[in-house]
Order: sequence, then C-alpha cells, then structure tokens
Amino acid sequence: MVRLYGCSIALLSAIAFASTSFSEEDVGTEKSTSHSPNDVYTASAQKVASWEVQPDGSAITKDSKSPSPLSAKAQIRRDENGKWIVVPYEKTVGLDVISSPQLPQAKQAEAIEAENDVDVVEKATDSMFLTPSKSFLALEARIANEGYTSELMDELVRISQTYEDPPDQRKGNDWAFAVTHMSLRQLFRPNSMTKEDQVFIDAIFNLKIAADYGAQVAREVIAMLDLIGVPDPDELDDPNLPPLSREERRLEGIEALQSLASFNDSMAMLTVAYGTLSGEIPAQSTDLKILADSDAVCEAAATLYRKCADHNVYVIAAEGNERFPDIVRLSGRSRSSAWDVIGLGGLDYESQPLALIEHYLTIANDPMDKEYLRAMLYLGDLYFSGDPAAHIAPDQRLAAQYYRRAAEAGSSAAQANYGMVLAKGMGVVQDYAQAIMYLNRAAKKNNSFAFFGLGELYFRGYGVPQNVSLALSFFNEALSQGYALAHSFLGSIYLHGQEGVPIDHNKALYHYKAAVNATGGKASQPLHDLAGMHYHGYGTPRSCAKALPLFRSVALHHDINSNFPFSHDKAYECYKKEDYLRAYLQYRLIAELGDVDAQCNAAYLLEHHGDSIFKWRWLALSARSTSNPLLHEAFTLYSQAAALNDSEAIRKTGICYHEPWDGVCPSNRTEAFKRYQLAAELGDAQAGHNCGLMLLTGDGIPQNMTAARSHFVHCSNANFPANVPCALVLLGLGFLQSIKTLVGWI
Repeated sequence: MVRLYGCSIALLSAIAFASTSFSEEDVGTEKSTSHSPNDVYTASAQKVASWEVQPDGSAITKDSKSPSPLSAKAQIRRDENGKWIVVPYEKTVGLDVISSPQLPQAKQAEAIEAENDVDVVEKATDSMFLTPSKSFLALEARIANEGYTSELMDELVRISQTYEDPPDQRKGNDWAFAVTHMSLRQLFRPNSMTKEDQVFIDAIFNLKIAADYGAQVAREVIAMLDLIGVPDPDELDDPNLPPLSREERRLEGIEALQSLASFNDSMAMLTVAYGTLSGEIPAQSTDLKILADSDAVCEAAATLYRKCADHNVYVIAAEGNERFPDIVRLSGRSRSSAWDVIGLGGLDYESQPLALIEHYLTIANDPMDKEYLRAMLYLGDLYFSGDPAAHIAPDQRLAAQYYRRAAEAGSSAAQANYGMVLAKGMGVVQDYAQAIMYLNRAAKKNNSFAFFGLGELYFRGYGVPQNVSLALSFFNEALSQGYALAHSFLGSIYLHGQEGVPIDHNKALYHYKAAVNATGGKASQPLHDLAGMHYHGYGTPRSCAKALPLFRSVALHHDINSNFPFSHDKAYECYKKEDYLRAYLQYRLIAELGDVDAQCNAAYLLEHHGDSIFKWRWLALSARSTSNPLLHEAFTLYSQAAALNDSEAIRKTGICYHEPWDGVCPSNRTEAFKRYQLAAELGDAQAGHNCGLMLLTGDGIPQNMTAARSHFVHCSNANFPANVPCALVLLGLGFLQSIKTLVGWI
C-alpha cells in the first residue's frame, strides 16, 4: 500500500487547492475543453478494482458470487455467415476475421469519388472521434467489476454486430468500441497458451477497422504498432503484396501520432515529445517549420510534456489523492528470486500486504487492543488510497469510518484526517463546522496536518470568515511542525498574491523548491508548479532546459498512464503468467513513451526469453536485416534508456562491449570499463562490482588494487542484496591481506 508523506491524505489538500497555482492563461491548459483519449476506457482501466484473476484468465469480484467465467483461452471470430461467435482456441483454426464493414450508401458514393482509394474517414477531420453511449460505458463498468463472464462477453459480441445495422443515434458507434475492446483483450490480456499468429493478426485487423471509423483508442494502438514495426495484416496474408520497410512503417506511425497529438491525445503527445527529444522526430514550430537547434527541440518537447502534466495534476486533484505504484524491474525481480532460493531474502512481496491487512482487521473491533489506533489508521489509509496488490479498491466512505473511530479514540492523526474528509465531503456529507472541530482537536496536540487544514479553511473562508493573516500563521505553524507540503500552498499564495499578501515570485520559487525537496521529487503538484516557474521565468531566468524534466516527470505518471491499453501493471501480469510475448509487446510499446523501466524490461525479455518472442511472424522480429536481431534490438532499447541516464541500461551497454554480444558490439574492454564507471557513479552496485573486478585482475585495463578496493567499498554500501557481491569480495581481500601479514610475521 502507498502511504503519503506524514498523514495518509497529507498530499490531498495541497493538490486539491494548490492545483490553481498557474492560471489557464499562464500555462495554456486545455483541461476544461479537451477530450481525454482515455475517457473511453476509464471504466475498464480497472486500476484498483476489487477482483481476482483466475488461473484460466477470467476475472471475478471477490465479494460477489463467482459468475460463470469465459476462459481467456477463447477467440472472438466471425462464422461462415458473418456472425460474431466466441470459440475455444482449439476450434479457431481456419476461421475468418471481420469482413470489411459496409458503408452507408451516401458514404459509398463519397468513397468511389475519392482519389487513390482514400478512406472516407480520412476525408473527415481528425476531430471527429467516435464517442460511446452511456449504456456501453455501463457495460464496461460491469466488466471491470464482474470480469469477463459469458453474459457480458455475449453482450460485447452482440454490440459488435450492430455496425451492419442501420445507424442508431444512441448506440450507432458502440460496435467500434466493442471491437476495440475485444481486440485489445486479445493483444494484451495474458494467455500463454496462444499458439497461432492469426490470433494477433486478427486483432490488429479488427483494430484497424475500428480505427478507420474513428475509435480514438484503436487509432492510438495502431499508430504505436506501426511505430515498432509490426506489419500490416494484409502484408502477412498476401505474400504478393510488397511490404513496407520498418523505417517506412515507423514514419507512418509518427505521422498518425503527430495528428493525434494535435488534438491533445495524451499517449500521442508523450510519444511525439520523446521522439522529438531523442532526435527521431524533427521539432516543428507552430507554423510547421522544421527546427534543428537544441532550444527549439526543448521548446517543442516541453510544450507537449506540459500539456500532459497539466492534465495529470488535474486528474490527481479530481481523484483527491496521488498514488505511486511500484514499478518492477524484471532484472531486479530475477535477482530477488535468486536470493529467495538460498534463503537470504525470502519475503513474499505480494502476500505480505494481505497478511498485514488480515492482522489489522482482526483487531479492528477490539478498542482495548494496544494496536487499535494503528489498525484504524492503517485501514483508513488503505481504503482511502486503495491497494492494487491486495485487490482493494479505494472506498472513501469506509476510510472515513475508520478515521472517525480512531479520531473518537483520541488519535490526533485520525482527527486531522477525519476533519479534512469532512471539509471536502469525501466519503461523508460535507460539514465545515464538524471539520473545524476535529481539526482544532488535532491542532491542540500539535498535529501538523491539522494546522495546514485550518490554514486552508481560513484562507478560503470555508465554514469560517476568511482571514488570510490567520491562514498564513497556520501554514507557517504547519511548516514548523514538519508538514513541508505547506510550502506548495504558500508558493501559490505568493505567486498570485492574495488579500494583504503581495505577489512575490522569489518567495513563490523558494516555497515550490522546498515542496519538491520535501517530497523527494515525487509529488506531482510541486513538480508541476516548479516547472511552471522555470518555464515562465517567474522569480528566475526563464529556462526550458530546467522546466522540461520536471514537466516530463509529471507527464510520465505511471498511475494515471495505467489507463492506457498497455501498461506496466498489465505487462507484469503477463510476465508472471509466463506470457512473455504479450509482456514484451506492452513493455515495447511503453518504451516508445520514453519510459526507461519499460525500455529495460523489454530488453531484458529479449535477452532471457527471446526465443519465445522471436518466433512470432506477426511481430516481424525475425524479418530484421541485422545479424543477431534479438540482442541488436535489446542493445537499442538499453541504449535509449542509457541516453536518459538509467544506470542499469548504461551497465548493460557496457556488458555488450565486455562479453561481447556477437554481431552487436565489438570486444572493447576500455569502452566497457568507461560505461561501467558511469553506471557506478549513478549508483549501480553491479557496475561498481564489474569496475572493481576489471581493476583487480587487469582485465583489458591497467591493474590497480587501490582503485579496485575503492569501487568495492563504494558498492558494498548499496542496499541488500545488491551489495552482497561487493561485500564478499572485500571480505576475501581482507582475508588475503591477513594471510600475507601472517606469512610476513613467520
């Protein structure tokens, strides 16, 4: 479970009210007018829904009676009569995919007149994205809660057939969303039993149909698949059709993503921004002129990252909390498993939270238990934020109940938390009078969050007469008691000026920097605010170079971006179920957003499970013209992450020169050592160990015992178990030194 700084909802207030730090005019946010491409799938994103994935791939709710599941080992196909059917995998051989949709008569005429067979949908503006009906969104909500039951899958199939019927003003577009939903399920839902290329070819073919009709998510995914060189289904089905080269297909993907980005599509903006930074996509000015200098590249990328960051802080404020999901590095997970085998770290990372939850639930009804207050606070935190690992969805109503019970038992932290949920009406009826009462109780016990809450209410005049001077005193008291996130709110006050408080950009900058430092550079709102100061030049010379990484950090928010059709959570779920192909596909697509974790994980899968990925014809890895295409692709991915200063990736590129990787890197010990050294300076313990060994043995570089020992000492201070190899070498060196000393005495 994620716990925020200080109190469980300590960040809530800073986000909810400080999100107005920059006006829409200042930062050009489109949050009030732009359509999020993820709105369509918000209901089905299932970030924290309380359901369990069964061994057969179906999903059921934990609290309801288990519905009749539809196995994930099934395929959506059309029969000989053109009707959609659900069939087991063993019966799918030879079935056809969706036939080309029938256009209305008027549109057929338009298509005939179009030159070069241009699709009708391309003659329309890209802003004409389809929207789902309320009934379809309700269906997706049911799928998120109940899983893929036979009943719900049958309904998806039924809706998918309606594109052949006369258009319905209310449900006329839902077929495209049903087809998209089922196709994404085939592409990204774990199923290690998949044996046929045709399963993926069909899914992509169907997605292309939905995309051509204006399903935005389908357009996103098709463009991303083009970007990584996945062939068009027609090219795979017709050997006489000349295929596009990987470079040509990538250019098609870039063009489609640039079009989507112009309509504020988050996935497209992130991809184009990263492509611009990496030099893959030329920077363009507002009049579409190509720009080459570094300042122009920064401005072009920062503009896109800023829009994504604006959207993300708005979403965080609306949700009332910020979650920081753990992102798994597959290489680290592999090492942890090794230590578990020899008994040096045997923690079950996934069952540990469940055991703690059970422990606290056991004592939740015993006020006499010495851990009662801790249990109430823990459970309040748990249900306020939710815990995907424990399959606990956020439940503010239940969280408020736990906070109230702990508050009545005398916990100052619970009194502050309960006061704030009362003030905001989160899980309870909004009641300012009661909120102030609970906050005052906690403040009398010097609770820092309570001082902050009182400052907020007096500053806004919520439930009390507005009093800015008193509010500032409360904020400063919150700071003195250790609630450092009050800096973010104070920064907003000084940025805009309030009653009796003049604008002071220098003070605003100071407070925003302090807020970022206080949160370890994690909390999105302070990062966004500080980025805005640098971007606009408030209190400091304007600097795109300083603003860009801050905007980028907020834009690449793993929790919010988990709404994308592919995500770290979904990829890791595939990995755990040994569906390495779908895990690789998702990590590979996320890598195009400039995500270093995904770049390294995709490369890791190519290194360690490449044979199970390489064989798939539809992915076209085997069609690459390079020798040793798996390791060549892995090296490319590691190099991309290395360019973003990822220490593991830098070390892996060093290994390529050290071992070396046949057909990818020539043997070059000097180059390998240089890369190991850089990775070690960035904190990679294994790279430090490699440096030490090369210096100790004179492996391609001059032997230097003093420098070797220095590297071993440094990496032995890393966290367990990464420090173990270095510590063991130091132990051995110490033993050898003792032997030498003993021999000298003799």
